[in-house]
Amino acid sequence: MAELLGERANTRGFSPAELEFLAEEQLVTVVPRIALPLIGLIAGDFGPFEPDEPCSVPLWLALSLKRAGYCSIVAPPWLRVDALVARREEEEQTGDELTRLPFHYHQIASMLLAFAADDIAQG
Repeated sequence: MAELLGERANTRGFSPAELEFLAEEQLVTVVPRIALPLIGLIAGDFGPFEPDEPCSVPLWLALSLKRAGYCSIVAPPWLRVDALVARREEEEQTGDELTRLPFHYHQIASMLLAFAADDIAQG
């Protein structure tokens, strides 16, 4: 819990756009539609990508590949309908106690639903 509070304290004073930028570093799973060679970027090397072979990449890269039509994005386990229903039921049973979600869950979910809703709905 102290780690969560520390991270929360470190993001005070950030704008929504800055929080979104930080959230884009979270890893998500993508399923490439085409083969792509190793991509060398300032943030690191990614790939090579093979069709239908899931791999983890930062959210910003996943969204870029998705926009280009090169991949689909796998819904994070916590964003699946069954997981959300289970969390809601758990919170109803515990009363005023909330279940844990990733720190940037709001920004991650918003971006995925805005740019990859077709993948998330399947997922």
